Amino acid sequence: MLDCDSEGARMLECDSEGVTMLECDSEGVTMSGCDSEGVTMCVCVQMDLLFARLALPTLPSNLNLLDMTLLKNLDQRCVRSLNGCRVTDSILSLVPNKDTFRLALRAIKLWAKSKFVCGFVNSPLSLSPLERGVYSNALGYLGGVSWAMLVARMCQLYPNAAASTIVLKFFFVFEKW
Repeated sequence: MLDCDSEGARMLECDSEGVTMLECDSEGVTMSGCDSEGVTMCVCVQMDLLFARLALPTLPSNLNLLDMTLLKNLDQRCVRSLNGCRVTDSILSLVPNKDTFRLALRAIKLWAKSKFVCGFVNSPLSLSPLERGVYSNALGYLGGVSWAMLVARMCQLYPNAAASTIVLKFFFVFEKW
């Protein structure tokens, strides 16, 4: 992660707009700005920014990324950049209630990323800290799309259920998987 003293992070004079510079590199986005007294400060935020150059003069507000004609004449990097959005749109099109899906998925991801004990004894929520933190493709665990597919399946099985019921049913089924 960049800091203000590292190579590549530049400090500029503050102006009335506040943020004076954004600099991107492989580590993240460095934002420089100033506070109310005009003191220059540097904040580094790690982001995953994707870019794809589409052969369109303007982007319509209702752009359907699932349209295969958009991928025509794109290089592999641009196609890979669009893959995440295309998969997300595909999953969302398969669930009956998008709001329920989003809320249940948020809860499941929070559980998967957490490393603290919570829940009741002898329930899927009461795993010890060593058995948690199971959100990471890089470490061989399930990642974002995998969790989304599992939650989407629960939403399909229980189309009229509330998000809390989807989460509960998820753990009952997940325990058997």
